[in-house]
Amino acid sequence: MTKNTASAKAKSGVLSMTPLDQSVDEAEKTYYLFSAKLKALISTLTDHHEAILAFNRSQMQTTTAICEFLINSPLSQCLIGASTDENNPIVLRYKHDESKEDKDGKLNEHASKKTKADSKKTKADPSTKNDTTGRNNNLWSSGSTHLFDSAIENGTNFDKVEASFVAVLNATNDLNLTHAKNYMKWVIGYLVELEEILSTRIEGNLFQFRQMRQVYAHYTDKVQGLIDKVGKKKKGASSSLQDKLERNRLKLSGAEEAHNEFGTVLLAFMEEVTLRYFKDFIALLHMIIQLSINHSADVASVMKKFEETDAGLQRLCAEHGISIAGRLEELRPEARKLDKQAPMEELIISGEEKKEEDNSSVES
Repeated sequence: MTKNTASAKAKSGVLSMTPLDQSVDEAEKTYYLFSAKLKALISTLTDHHEAILAFNRSQMQTTTAICEFLINSPLSQCLIGASTDENNPIVLRYKHDESKEDKDGKLNEHASKKTKADSKKTKADPSTKNDTTGRNNNLWSSGSTHLFDSAIENGTNFDKVEASFVAVLNATNDLNLTHAKNYMKWVIGYLVELEEILSTRIEGNLFQFRQMRQVYAHYTDKVQGLIDKVGKKKKGASSSLQDKLERNRLKLSGAEEAHNEFGTVLLAFMEEVTLRYFKDFIALLHMIIQLSINHSADVASVMKKFEETDAGLQRLCAEHGISIAGRLEELRPEARKLDKQAPMEELIISGEEKKEEDNSSVES
């Protein structure tokens, strides 16, 4: 491309493209594809969080339905524990309390607002280090591999839950809500914060870089125009024209230096984010694993109480002379009781013979 062509393009509003400009434009396309995938992942994780709460609601609705059906039967002690007093809190707890879920349901909106507020503090400067917020700085500076204490370790005493059907499921309900809250705060919150930091920094710097490109193109065009004017002077350019050319050459040099320095740092940052993004997802996987380990350990500790509950059911079966497997066979009509040892072919044949006997009796 000749200087005259470049000047014409600059005058027409089309910026000349340096190799750096082309590289930044390509990196920008890659960044926006990466950003779209990151937002889609946040949406998927948010759906998972909502699924945790939905499962919890379903479990408590099931608990309520079972209790309403059996609360006045001999199974009441296994259901609600030793007390049968209707005013006992453990009896009342099987009536599902949605207040905790309502509170947790607002966490997503709260986390999003918080991270947006925090991200405004991030400077749109390509030389700025990719610092995280105070929450993550405190998190990683602890140097601990156990970032999330389990609910039991925090003293909520889920391991001391009474061995009854309602008490155990109420405790797991609380654990699930705590898990959903932590999942929103640490897992989804981390990605929301990451997306906010990257979008604020990269998109802000891209806007600034475009302005630098315009300034660079402006002085490129201006200097070329002055050079053309000096060349047309057969008797030599005036001193004022020469001074003007030198001043604009200095401005062009400064614009070019700022453009190249800013663009190089911006390009390196975008490539770091979009090509080596696995570095940012190590923390995400670590948090998911730690949360899952601690949540599963807490739930297992609580569910172990079901062994005592099940032992109570075994004793109740012994008292009433029934099998723990149920009594479906006993409840079947005598004509439908089938010999489990008889081959299926014999059962089909006997059924057909019975039908023929019935037809014969009708004809006679």
